[in-house]
Amino acid sequence: MRILLVFSILIFFSRCSVVVNPEIKKGLDIDQKTFKEISAINEVFVKSLKTKDLNLLQSIVSAENNKKEKANELISDYFIDKEIKVIDQFYVNNYTTSIGELINKDFSNYFLHYEVLAKEMYFSFLVPKDSTFEYLITLVYGKEPDGWKILDFNVGFNSIDGMNTEQHLEKAKKQYMKGELICAFFSAYYAKMCSKSSQYIVYNNTDEISNYLSRIENELKKTIIWPIEIEEIKTKPKIFNIEAFQAEEGFYPMIKYISTINLNDTIALKEENELIHICIGKYFKGIKSNYSHLLYRVFKNLPKKSKEFSYGFIKSNSQE
Repeated sequence: MRILLVFSILIFFSRCSVVVNPEIKKGLDIDQKTFKEISAINEVFVKSLKTKDLNLLQSIVSAENNKKEKANELISDYFIDKEIKVIDQFYVNNYTTSIGELINKDFSNYFLHYEVLAKEMYFSFLVPKDSTFEYLITLVYGKEPDGWKILDFNVGFNSIDGMNTEQHLEKAKKQYMKGELICAFFSAYYAKMCSKSSQYIVYNNTDEISNYLSRIENELKKTIIWPIEIEEIKTKPKIFNIEAFQAEEGFYPMIKYISTINLNDTIALKEENELIHICIGKYFKGIKSNYSHLLYRVFKNLPKKSKEFSYGFIKSNSQE
């Protein structure tokens, strides 16, 4: 299952630069008539996802900005058996027809950041319930002559492995203090991913997350020289990369390395991988205690293309 995550580069303006002072109502403060109208359309939206009905979905999407044609990006098997709930919503009266104005509205730990697409707009934030990943679906409505229509949408990570932006950042800080740099990097990376759950929400700690991630990256560049040769092993495999890999069960570190063993000799490759897994904690502190599983991908040479032949292993840390 693949879901297209739509990310945008946000242009930040200070709050004092806002020209338009819109009326913004949140949750229960929204007029009941408008609330019921949007709720009815949200139900149609959820039904279209659960039934994979593209025509139904397109019927509630505006014909403007090519969004109707892009609605198929939301059709996925992932949503069929998920309970989808609205977790937050905003009604906005921009008091202007000056399309394109950028608005920042400050709330407790985030601010609503959007481009004026219509005089009246409505933001619905929905979450499909999932124990591993929590995606945030953002629906942006605009009031058109024939009623409310979806003007824009995007999907992003609201939480990963049951943890949100702030929780991943705090975890990264604790791992960093223990010298677990690779683990701290992944946690900060997940914090950044969750902070971009919607292109219409900007968290107040966004800069802190980016700065912390950059700090860890700079330290890793100073402490790790690639490739890393595993000295303890006779075949001298060389690790050339470690990255976050998204599986159905969650995110796991994937360790990529080069072996001198023939990739068709799976028995010898497995024996070598067992030895790598035994000593991997020496090279990446905390990597076995922080993750239930580690993924390995072995290559003959440094891959120059994405479909380079390789062999993979999954190792459990639960009994160690």
